[in-house]
Amino acid sequence: MQRLLGLVIFAGCLIAAMQFSGGFGPFSDVPALTVVVLIGVSAALAPKPDQTRIAAFGDGCLRGGYIGFVLGLIVLIAQWDGDLATLGPPLAVALLTLFWGAVLRHAAKLAG
Repeated sequence: MQRLLGLVIFAGCLIAAMQFSGGFGPFSDVPALTVVVLIGVSAALAPKPDQTRIAAFGDGCLRGGYIGFVLGLIVLIAQWDGDLATLGPPLAVALLTLFWGAVLRHAAKLAG
């Protein structure tokens, strides 16, 4: 029961923070979330012997966030034309993978 309560409080805080910071639009990037979730699922399919599938999923999501961030930076630098004004959107997408990786890792910790 405490885990469920923790998940509900976490989800409520997350939704409120997103809403107060300008809505869900800036946080909704399907490719970023897909990279994180698929890497998390791949980790959950082969957990370590002392690890549950939920814990492996959370760890995989965090790693997916790191990998997605590095991939995003590579794309950002490869397409950068030298204008600092154009760095914002691709950097935001790269940072979203870190955000979703951390969120899913914390949710998996609370669930498992």
